[in-house]
Amino acid sequence: MLVAASLGKQGFAVGNLAAIDWFGFVHVMDPLAATENLLARRTLQPEVLIGGGILVLLSAFVIGRAFCSWICPLGLLLDLNDAVRRRFRRKEKYLHPGSPKVKYWVLYTLLVFTAFSGVPVFQTVSPIHYLTWLALFAVTEPAVQIWAASMPLVLLMALEWKLPRFWCRVLCPLGAFYATVGRWSLWKIRIGAVSMPLECGRCTRGCSMGIAVMEAQVQDGHRAIDDPECTRCGDCVDVCPQGRLGQAFPC
Repeated sequence: MLVAASLGKQGFAVGNLAAIDWFGFVHVMDPLAATENLLARRTLQPEVLIGGGILVLLSAFVIGRAFCSWICPLGLLLDLNDAVRRRFRRKEKYLHPGSPKVKYWVLYTLLVFTAFSGVPVFQTVSPIHYLTWLALFAVTEPAVQIWAASMPLVLLMALEWKLPRFWCRVLCPLGAFYATVGRWSLWKIRIGAVSMPLECGRCTRGCSMGIAVMEAQVQDGHRAIDDPECTRCGDCVDVCPQGRLGQAFPC
């Protein structure tokens, strides 16, 4: 299986596409993969609990959903895809069809199916894993496996030309997982005070996640953007003409 491909057998990092041992003693595991593993095997495994727990605690108390914008390899691919899209559709604003609540139902459905079937569903079909596998092994693996891993990514990129950030906003169960555990983390986008009203709305229009930054956050007097959809990407910070928004840690 693609998700079981080894990243290496020697050196400072050893593991697969879901978990890595750093320097032989620090075990870190994708928290959703850890959850699926525990549900599929129906046993408590200390190494899985510790490996997944490290990132859960890091997200819950420190970085929130920043994985989605700063670490996720699929997020980088979709950013590049969106940059190309904008070159051809310069006047097109972000479209936000579909409810972000859908991805939470996707997450719950995957976990229930995993618990009953014993199969870690998302780890088997995850486009994030496909992309990581391609980056590591595309040069050495048979063409049929490369084609099988590439097609879901190509279809997803094509979909995002019509519906930008549809995967991250509406479908991604890993994003739903991080949004759930990281809502009250320390690192957030701060909202500073200014002496004059600011109603240009550029922050809202520039948010790829569809957050009403101006209407539901700034104008309501929030000290920070506390919407669980916020990935701490900083796009709203970049477009704010008054410098009212900024990265803050802690917040």
